Amino acid sequence: MASSVTATKSPWNIWSECGTLAHTGCFGSFAVGFVVDFDATNNILRVTMHGHITDSVALRCAETVGKCAASYREYRGIGDLSNGTKYDVSPETIRLLARTPPDRSPEAYSLVVVAPKEHPYGMSRMFQLLSEMTRPNQHVVRTMDEAFELLQVKSPTFVPVDLSNMS
Repeated sequence: MASSVTATKSPWNIWSECGTLAHTGCFGSFAVGFVVDFDATNNILRVTMHGHITDSVALRCAETVGKCAASYREYRGIGDLSNGTKYDVSPETIRLLARTPPDRSPEAYSLVVVAPKEHPYGMSRMFQLLSEMTRPNQHVVRTMDEAFELLQVKSPTFVPVDLSNMS
């Protein structure tokens, strides 16, 4: 599916063509395997992925983060893959996501991906390398402590983001 899509099409439009979001209506979570929360003190939007991470989960996550980003000015991001039990995001989806222009100016936005396991770490590095021209402030680390150190965060306090109006 993803290989036939042009570079200008956003992942959330692609997901809309495939189906609708399976929304649970809870604070901060979807049935698709991720939770979004925000630390207002340090201005960090964090996405924590759980369980089996697939192409569709990655695309839904990108859509949700895109919608959440509109509510937060100049935030920094953490993508946490630590709780993934299986990682089946294809190289085609990684390429698609890397080709998608960021919604923020590259200089104003930092993203740290936490990927302790080998395969997700390698795929996150692939994303980083493919998008380094449009996302120069992206890092891939093994632990949340490393992410906090990179972002110079001492005492984060994350609060769930209400995703009930994001579908």
